[in-house]
Amino acid sequence: MFECGDDDFMARGRNLDELMEIAKMHSEKQHGMKISNEEAKAKIKEV
Repeated sequence: MFECGDDDFMARGRNLDELMEIAKMHSEKQHGMKISNEEAKAKIKEV
C-alpha cells in the first residue's frame, strides 16, 4: 500500500513494481516532484 501524507492519497497494487510506479506518478503529477525507485519503495508498506 502506498500512502501520501501530504494529501491523504492511498493506493494498493498487485505487486511492488506496480506500487512504485503509482507512487512515482502521484509524486510527479500532484506535487511536481520526481522521486527515485528507492524513494518510492520507502513510502510503500505491506498490508
